[in-house]
Amino acid sequence: MNNYTLYDTLFNAVTVLDTKGKILYSNHYFSILFKMSPRVIKKINTIFELFNGKGEFPNAIFERVINEPGSYVSEEIELQINELDTQCTVVIKFTSLEDKNILVCFNDISIETKLHSKYRTQLSELKNSHLQILQADKLATIGELSAGISHEISNPLTIAAGNIEIIEVLILEEKLKNEDLIKDSIRDVVESHNRITSIILNMKSFLRQQTEEEEEEREYCNLEEVILDSIKFTNPSFKKHNIKIVQNFSKKDIVALINRTKILQVLVNLLSNALDILVEYKIKDPKLEIEIVRNRDDNLLEIRVADNGPGIPTQDKSEIFKSFFTTKAIGEGTGLGLSIATQIIEAHQGVLLLEKTNIGASFLIQLPSIEIQSYTQSEIMQRARTVSKNDTIKIMVLDNEVKILNIFNKIFENEGIIFLGSANGYDALEVLENINVDLIITDYIMPHLSGLEFSKKVRELDINCPILYLSTESNKGILNRDRDELGIEGIILKPFSKEGVLKAIYQALKNKKEL
Repeated sequence: MNNYTLYDTLFNAVTVLDTKGKILYSNHYFSILFKMSPRVIKKINTIFELFNGKGEFPNAIFERVINEPGSYVSEEIELQINELDTQCTVVIKFTSLEDKNILVCFNDISIETKLHSKYRTQLSELKNSHLQILQADKLATIGELSAGISHEISNPLTIAAGNIEIIEVLILEEKLKNEDLIKDSIRDVVESHNRITSIILNMKSFLRQQTEEEEEEREYCNLEEVILDSIKFTNPSFKKHNIKIVQNFSKKDIVALINRTKILQVLVNLLSNALDILVEYKIKDPKLEIEIVRNRDDNLLEIRVADNGPGIPTQDKSEIFKSFFTTKAIGEGTGLGLSIATQIIEAHQGVLLLEKTNIGASFLIQLPSIEIQSYTQSEIMQRARTVSKNDTIKIMVLDNEVKILNIFNKIFENEGIIFLGSANGYDALEVLENINVDLIITDYIMPHLSGLEFSKKVRELDINCPILYLSTESNKGILNRDRDELGIEGIILKPFSKEGVLKAIYQALKNKKEL
């Protein structure tokens, strides 16, 4: 006869079952959990009767521990103890014993579950409040820029109205032979309409409130295009006050992995702050400079927004990034702009800094390079899906087209693949010196470094992972030429499908493994 009295010392509900489910032993806490006396429990034939109508017993795990001795844990199970009580939540652990019976331990996690639910609700409420604050800041920014936007809209409206009158007069007087004047008038009306449409679309894009899911989304974007959009949005107000905007952009496209709407909000905030200062202090020859560079030494993308205003007073420099701090008059500012901007940049694993300058104020946004950002973002997503590190594959995709990078990002999202995106061959090579990848996909025709040149340099670094070209049908013949010399495993032809991409990847990895 086995002695199970040792389990009396445990603070969890414990029972011992035979392979038929008969209750051979139960401790005091088992009686408390099921609200039954030991005398009543002894009258129960099997554990299954105890669960009848009260919850779903994990039969599959019970059968498994019989056939494959060991320890197994169930998922969360809801138990309805009796009609008066609310449900309790348990996790059940099954362990095979030496006598071939099964030890079953019930862990009551009802309190933890309720707390989790409570905090999840509170977190959701906080997220909603955060979204509302972001939206309020956008509306406040629109209010500040409304005079300039109104002025920008009124000009094309005036032009359109005037030209419509000209067309109307020509038609009434039947001077339809003057085709050139009519065509010019119609063209002016169309151009005016397009200007107004562009302004309104920019406003709608800026003001659209993102959902919780969209808040977390990142996409590959041409960073220069995002900056130009922020300038378009604020430009009417800058033009109204004759403030010059100097764009110091490199000739190379710089790609970032960002939430486009949020970064646009940060840039519009910095530009409108500079606008307010330059107008308030009536600066002679007011100017704002915006610059973007790739800092290869630190693998950073940097955006600098600098004005030639009076600068930030020393006593305010440590305060300007704090919530509700503002130097504006009551009712003219929320004091949230820079605080929100800081939170947005930090959520992108970056920083927003106030630089030391002799003239004006200079704000510096530093964001990780897309290779680092995509690697980090992809790894976080895989961990959230509880994908084991042993099951993940690291793949670098090199393509200067942001749309292609975004497609691959979506393809890999649910495949247990950690994705490193890159838009520049030289940047990709720097990353490959520090991060091992299982496979590389490179576009064949690219600026700076072609797919062929990039692949040669990869092999010079003694990186022996499989490489797949990405190209069109017309370049299919290059595979035979480069297969032996560079170990090119295959080619993904554009346009491609998810199934075709994954098939090429797993085939290349299989070939590598078999070598």
